[in-house]
Amino acid sequence: MGERQRAVLDRLEEEHDNLRAAMSWAIEHDRADVALLLAARLWRMWQMRGYLDEAGERIEQALAMPTAAEHPELRADALEAAGGVYYWRGDVPPMRQAYEQALEARRALGEPDGIAEALYNLSFAFSYVGRYTGEPDTDRARELQEQALELFRQTGNRSGQGRALWALGTTAFAQRDFPTVERSGTAAEPIFRELEDPYYLGWSLWSIVVGRIALGRIDEARAPAREALQLFAQADDVSGYAGLLETAAIIAFQEGDRIRAARLSGAVDELARMSGLDARTFGPWTSMAESLASAPDTQAAWQDGAAMERSAVIAYALEGL
Repeated sequence: MGERQRAVLDRLEEEHDNLRAAMSWAIEHDRADVALLLAARLWRMWQMRGYLDEAGERIEQALAMPTAAEHPELRADALEAAGGVYYWRGDVPPMRQAYEQALEARRALGEPDGIAEALYNLSFAFSYVGRYTGEPDTDRARELQEQALELFRQTGNRSGQGRALWALGTTAFAQRDFPTVERSGTAAEPIFRELEDPYYLGWSLWSIVVGRIALGRIDEARAPAREALQLFAQADDVSGYAGLLETAAIIAFQEGDRIRAARLSGAVDELARMSGLDARTFGPWTSMAESLASAPDTQAAWQDGAAMERSAVIAYALEGL
């Protein structure tokens, strides 16, 4: 999650077959400690590089091992990994279950930082928007985020504080409270610059972008959108740049460029299909994407976007920002 993000992700992906073999061996030989450790440590690579379906299967196998309960801290880590994978896939009921079990496990371990992390994670099960049809419980989400923020402040965890501040904006997003979305991103951004954390800096910028687009301040959204897209592209983070490609499509659509919007939305749809990502997480503009996919004047552009190479799509999006 730090300044060596791209190098670490590339190395993990290079060794992916070996890591798969190690995890399979651990499961076959009842080494729950190894399987849970790999599940917990690899999930971000699986998320960022587009292996969400595989991630879910492997983490579930590790958690189902008979001896998993003998390793409570590693099990809590793996439960949080499972919740994260379910989040990005848009599988809200199992996300909530995994995060609730993780919170129970963290409370049993009694570590304030771990409890704060679990509260923060669980909040996303109540603020989620996307293809899931249930209604978000934003009051509960905000309550959990405020509890997490207070605990992170008590422990002096700056990253946790920044993430909790940013998460309050995701709850505001579910409420369509876009001034608060922008403010939360603005509050979190300097923390992640200070920590040299490109991942959460990118998502803080995304909040600023989404807030400004929704408030009609498109010109002010361009610079943070470019920076965030470049950050995610540098890491080859599929989930990250899918989010920014979607915002670039929204900007194009708002400006009346339906062809550009269709190409970018088509590219996002293909990224989602290949990676298991719920791409509609990224905005309340689902109807825009659906109309562009089916309208006679934009169908071809949508298909062109779906066929574009990732690097070409990113370059194309940056041209319009």
